[in-house]
Formats: sequence, C-alpha cells, structure tokens
Amino acid sequence: MFGPWSARTYLPIQEIEVGCQRASDCLTLQHVNAHAPRPKLLLLHGYFAGRAAWDRIRSELKDEPVDIIAPDLLGYGEHRRAPLRDVYSLDHIVEHLAPLVERERPNLVVGHSMGGMVSLGLDRIFPGQLQRIGVVGLPVFTSAFDGKAHQMRRGRRYVVYMKTHGFSHYGCGIVHGTRPLWMPFAHHFAPRQPRSIFETVFNHSRDAHNRGLTHVAFGGLVPDLSRHVTAQVYMLHGRSDRTAPLDRAEALATERGWDFETVPRANHQVIVERPAAVADWIRRKILARNEGIS
Repeated sequence: MFGPWSARTYLPIQEIEVGCQRASDCLTLQHVNAHAPRPKLLLLHGYFAGRAAWDRIRSELKDEPVDIIAPDLLGYGEHRRAPLRDVYSLDHIVEHLAPLVERERPNLVVGHSMGGMVSLGLDRIFPGQLQRIGVVGLPVFTSAFDGKAHQMRRGRRYVVYMKTHGFSHYGCGIVHGTRPLWMPFAHHFAPRQPRSIFETVFNHSRDAHNRGLTHVAFGGLVPDLSRHVTAQVYMLHGRSDRTAPLDRAEALATERGWDFETVPRANHQVIVERPAAVADWIRRKILARNEGIS
C-alpha cells in the first residue's frame, strides 16, 4: 500500500502560496497573515457523499482562526470523471489528493467514515506534516467479507442493497439527473438533511459507488492503516451508529491509545445531523491545542 507515494521533502510553510486548484475546493475563513501562518484544516467526506457534507460544520467554525479546505474526493463531484491509473482503491484516492496536500500543506485533518481512512493514509505518505487527525465514524472491519456481513445483518433492506449495489449506481445517475423534479420535495422525506447534500449525494462515478463500498469503506483496511499512524489521532463516533460498529471503533482507539468520544443520539451521519456537536469536538480536540504549530 502507498508504494509510489513515499515520504517527501517540503518547503517551509511560509513559502507555500495559499489557494486551491479550484476555488470551490476551499473555504478560506480569514486572510492568512504571511508573518504568522494560520493552521489549515482539511475536511474529507465519506462514501456516498461530497464536500457539501461539511457545509454545516464549516458554518459552525466560521469564526475560528483556521483556514478550511474541503475538496471532493476521487470519483465524487468535480472529480467524478478524474482518470484512474488502475482500479479504484484507497491508494488511488490518497494519490489523487496528494497534490492538493503538497500545495496547501494542511497541518490538521478531519475525515468522516471513508474520509477518516483517507486521513490515516495521508499520514503515511506525509510523515510529520499532520499534527492532528480527527476521524468520525471510522468503519473498523477485519476484512471485506466482515464489512459486508455486518451490513447484511442490519436487515432485509441492507441485504438487498449489498447484493445489488453493483447495479444501483444506474439509479444514482437517474436520480441525480432528475433532481430538479424532486428537489423541491426532498425536505419532506429527509427533513434533517440540507439541500446541498441532495445536490451532491448521487453525483459520483460507478467505480466510486461500487469499489468504494466493497474495497475501501467496508474493505477491512483500517486495522493495518492504524498501525502506521504517527500523528495524534482523535476519534468521534455517533452512539447510535449502526453502519460503523461503535464497539470496534472504541476497541481500536483503546488499543492504539487514541482519544475517543461519542455523541449521544447520533448515527453514522453525525456530521450532517449533529454539526454543532461535531464542531465543538473539532474546537476542543483538533484546534484548541494547536497553539505554536506552524
């Protein structure tokens, strides 16, 4: 894993120009003082999502002294049609994100679900750059079979989805293409979801849909990833999360000596449905101890 993306040499952060490849990839909350570089926080969305998943969190953090970068991952949104060097995998998601990380030099990162896995992978190829990593709803499975079996135990609906998800992407394309017809009524069947989520949730590639589920999010990669992390890691989990087992995440945190907290009455979509709680956690764990880091 991460063979071609080994450790690198960097310029001092003062020499890095602030800015993103696309203006829409970033939300710069305040101007950076060239003489006192501000911390940069990279937010990474999960499977079946997009950068809009962080909109409420970014709004909650608008007054914090940090610059936020929230890109679409490989296969999602603006990067839906990004070319693949090989089959879709965690390695390729990290590889696709690496140029942005090299250019912007974030020193803090928070990832949700699959995005948490990407965060851990980034630490492997950018050793020493990330001072703190936050992972929310980390899916801890021992193998792809274990991940699939866990989802199928959740009920008939999940059994059907796991058996047919290879075809369901065609439905995503239809739903995304017809969103002007159903968007006005979206709040009736998902009142806790912001409109921006529906604009992006079905906008992904077939590879991101299919292999992103079986070979990344539920691929059993977390135990190995966690062994190689050198940055400080803070974990947050919805106490009612059935997608990513709470007990396994807590056991991993204990084993690795990582900080672990839960959000009461929150499920896997905690970053969307409980943004104030997640933002508070980011302030306390990811930002509050950032004094002196450059």
